[in-house]
Amino acid sequence: PDVCLAVGQKQKSGVESFGYYSIEPGVNATLPAGFSARVAYRYRDAFNDANADQSRTLRASVGYSLTKTDKVSLGYDRLRGDGANNTTYVAYTRSF
Repeated sequence: PDVCLAVGQKQKSGVESFGYYSIEPGVNATLPAGFSARVAYRYRDAFNDANADQSRTLRASVGYSLTKTDKVSLGYDRLRGDGANNTTYVAYTRSF
């Protein structure tokens, strides 16, 4: 298990930027033959309730290590809250 905590500034078009925080607990699994998987849940909200920018995202991905430093992944995010969006993505990651 892992947990990612973050704070930041968000800029929406036409409004003043505002601060937010997010909490994302997740579970990583190492699978045979260089594969890995991750499932996580992110809760994000503005510090100031007047900004009303709360979201909840369920994330799932599988990855394959090409080398010790190179990895490709396929993932899916399901966002709900003050917006609804489903995203499928392909990623390449190089570690160093």
